[in-house]
Amino acid sequence: MGIQLEGSVDNDVDSEVDGRVLRGQRNREAIVDAMFELYAAGNLRPTAAQIAEAAGISTRSVYHHFDDMESLVAEVSARAEDGVNATTSRPDADLELDEKVPAFVQHRITRWEKVHAVVRAARLGEYASPIVANALQVGRARLREDVELTFAPELAAAADPGLLLEGLDLLFGFEVWERLRLTQKLDPTTVATLLTPLVRSLF
Repeated sequence: MGIQLEGSVDNDVDSEVDGRVLRGQRNREAIVDAMFELYAAGNLRPTAAQIAEAAGISTRSVYHHFDDMESLVAEVSARAEDGVNATTSRPDADLELDEKVPAFVQHRITRWEKVHAVVRAARLGEYASPIVANALQVGRARLREDVELTFAPELAAAADPGLLLEGLDLLFGFEVWERLRLTQKLDPTTVATLLTPLVRSLF
């Protein structure tokens, strides 16, 4: 009978722990990925059982990684935000206004095209969940700051900077895009054609 050295026992334990950690990370990623897939398919209020089936794990595992559905929705929203920020960037504030306005319009249209399902799903729980409401509020504040930074020269020169910012924040917001794209069913090019002169008229 062979003798098992103490160091090899420790290594086996470490490997087992590492394996559990990796499986846990994979399962958590699978849950978030499943939410994106379900949202994309039009299911904005999936149940834990539906998420588990899409992720290929047990329903119990969903609640092992997330205390409740609100926490999961908040994480999916944050992941979507990180993803779109990694692939799009706002126009330079030093651009001429006639170049900057259409560039920022396109920037926001691209953003909403990528994350609209996640935003719509989160809004369904906004008034019932403080966690989701806070995540959305943080996102809105960040987007408003993007407007302020991009149009800083124009805001500084405006007779009423606060009023100008409110108008810009409205026209670049999700609700306007949602109305034009999803309710009125305009294509992205038409949305840009409509929004650009509206934004330009504020200056």
